[in-house]
Amino acid sequence: MEILIAHRGLLSGPDQYLENEPNHIKKNIKHYPQIINEIDVWIFNEIYLGHSKPDHKIEINFLKEFSKNLILHIKHIEFQSHTALENLEEIIQN
Repeated sequence: MEILIAHRGLLSGPDQYLENEPNHIKKNIKHYPQIINEIDVWIFNEIYLGHSKPDHKIEINFLKEFSKNLILHIKHIEFQSHTALENLEEIIQN
């Protein structure tokens, strides 16, 4: 069985404005549910998406709602933050 992966949520080449962008990823999932979106995740007291830095703040519900269509590439975890560890546990349990 083949698995199709959209790297950083992109379907057609590099685009620094659309990579890891939550609304773009939602559109991908809506129109192409068979494609898995690999996204770059930064976990502090809050959760962000972004390649080189945390660009797009998201809620944990985003990760839960679309968990079947996502591969999480963890870029950073702030281990000193109790909230970050709870967020990570929620993501893993989903």
